[in-house]
Amino acid sequence: MGSSQRSVTAAIDAVAAGERAIVRDAAFDTALRDLALVALSRDATALAGQAETCWARLPLLACASAADGPPTAAVPLAIAVELQATAYSLLDDLEDGDPNEVARRAGPAVALNVATALLALAQRALASVPEAAARILSDGWLVACDGQHRDLTLAPDGTDPLGAALLAAHELETPSSPRPDAISGTASPGETPTAMGQG
Repeated sequence: MGSSQRSVTAAIDAVAAGERAIVRDAAFDTALRDLALVALSRDATALAGQAETCWARLPLLACASAADGPPTAAVPLAIAVELQATAYSLLDDLEDGDPNEVARRAGPAVALNVATALLALAQRALASVPEAAARILSDGWLVACDGQHRDLTLAPDGTDPLGAALLAAHELETPSSPRPDAISGTASPGETPTAMGQG
């Protein structure tokens, strides 16, 4: 194993330790802490021992190659990536009705709360990450959410029945906007004031 590979392996170990620490240090109920660790240990994460395929590997390698610096410099970003990826994976399972260990143990409502907790912990990890990197990460997840929305709402023929129904309901419920002077009882410039409802 070359020194570069050893550096990445050490950084992945640091990510796993950081994930344990950020969950341990949160002001969580013991059960929530345990379920968060269950979620993190059952996905493609450093904590799950997936060194070759974990989410953390990409930011660590990017840091090492782009900046020619130690991969450990990207550990906070890698922790945030894995916390978010685990949360979104859990949410995806719940939305798609797929089996999930956290939901199996505690039910879908608690699993949803675990995902929320992981996203909050990711925000904590991102506090020490450059704003530009955090923005890129956020933009990527927004694209993923848009794709998931399409998966959940588009019909097999590509039409959007939910969107069409929501638009139709909005148009039925939204009355024509009254003129501001009709609401306030005041006249527009050049008009004679009238009592509301008269004129």
